[in-house]
Amino acid sequence: MHHGSLRVEPNESEHYHLVCTRCRQITDIHPESVQVQPFTKKRSFKGFHVTRISVDVLGVCARCAAKQRSATTKPRRREKAC
Repeated sequence: MHHGSLRVEPNESEHYHLVCTRCRQITDIHPESVQVQPFTKKRSFKGFHVTRISVDVLGVCARCAAKQRSATTKPRRREKAC
């Protein structure tokens, strides 16, 4: 499971993910698109041996953002006065 969705990773080249926190859509992006502190897989953290580095950028995709904007900009119906 990856962010609540079953995902088979077809892209075996180095890449990162944009993850929509609303619809769970995952989009691959190139590492050059995101600035990350460099370190090597060979480096160990207090005995923890790194075998893979994964970077996920969490946010709201354009489609979900547009849905939210349209939902908040729709005028409310006025109630009729008695």
